[in-house]
Amino acid sequence: MPFDEVVVATGADPTVPHIPGVDSNHVFSAEDALLGRGPLGKRVLIVGGGLVGCEVADFLSAAGKNVILTEMLPDIAPHVDPPSMTFLRQRLREKNVEVRTSSKVVRISEGEVTLEKEGEEKIIGGIDHVVIATGYRPKRDFNACTDSSWSRIRVIGDASEPRDALWAIYEGAKAAREI
Repeated sequence: MPFDEVVVATGADPTVPHIPGVDSNHVFSAEDALLGRGPLGKRVLIVGGGLVGCEVADFLSAAGKNVILTEMLPDIAPHVDPPSMTFLRQRLREKNVEVRTSSKVVRISEGEVTLEKEGEEKIIGGIDHVVIATGYRPKRDFNACTDSSWSRIRVIGDASEPRDALWAIYEGAKAAREI
């Protein structure tokens, strides 16, 4: 039976940067860290200072971890609304999260991470685990959505563009109203 419309909400996958050592056993995704998939040691370095990286830093520091948050850009979470960011920055300061901006991770090794800032490399030692929080990309595997009898395919949520849950809820409700 053909459908009048198909709504695709396949979500998003984390992006993984091409950094030597990123596939090591002591490297976790942000999702793995938040869901407790594997024990994280006392000192954790987070790669990526966007909203997800900041939230992971907040979560892990609340759990008693010593957290270093690294970001390639000159500031953390540049696309977050100012009131939320003010609150989040305050929490990170209160929990003594070390924030390193304008710093690119160039290598992950056992127990250490090499950062590059302004052309100079610096090794940060004593790292137990690394968490990758460098963003998401839409899941665009729409092979199941290629039936030519379908008159309309609508892509919503993170499958369209990774954002926060409120956008996904809004787009789902909007799609339901329009159908």
